[in-house]
Amino acid sequence: MKLNRRGKASIFTDSEWQRLLKATRSESQRLIWEIAYWTGERMGAIRQLRVESVYRDPIARIPHEYIFYAKETRKGQIDDRQVPIHPSLARALKAYSPPVAGYLFPGRDAMDCLDHRTIDSNLRSTLVRAGLDKRGFTTHSFRRTFLTRLANNAISPWVLQKISGHRDRSSLDEYIEVTDKQVLAAVNTL
Repeated sequence: MKLNRRGKASIFTDSEWQRLLKATRSESQRLIWEIAYWTGERMGAIRQLRVESVYRDPIARIPHEYIFYAKETRKGQIDDRQVPIHPSLARALKAYSPPVAGYLFPGRDAMDCLDHRTIDSNLRSTLVRAGLDKRGFTTHSFRRTFLTRLANNAISPWVLQKISGHRDRSSLDEYIEVTDKQVLAAVNTL
């Protein structure tokens, strides 16, 4: 758990995820959380999403089947990343009123995207409203939650690596949380 800005970002349980959503006041904040939760991408790439990377028809609110993350927006990446849109995320995208073009989450200046500090500040205040501010959640919690949930569903490490865009397994392994209960259950299978 991340405490005093040290350690790894905490993983959301299902109930904590629901509490976060209920405490979210803004439509755009909610969609940022939803995209992060259902695609496991970093906030740096999410905040730079272009409308055309998510929506086939923004006026009719019709998303693509995949969200496209350009390599230029991804931390240290040499490849683009496409993530299939989960049905829950598709519902959130259809409920959202996106801009017609440009950044999906524009900043104060419409020519630029929302800055990371604003997203971080919004998450912190939402966590306070949800009563989750002392649990070690950060913007990276969404990515860790996504990858841990997939790993707990017995998704192959190679598939996880492809989904997450990690170049090597050792980097990917740092995201996946293994609990004492899981270790005990594994040993008890013998």
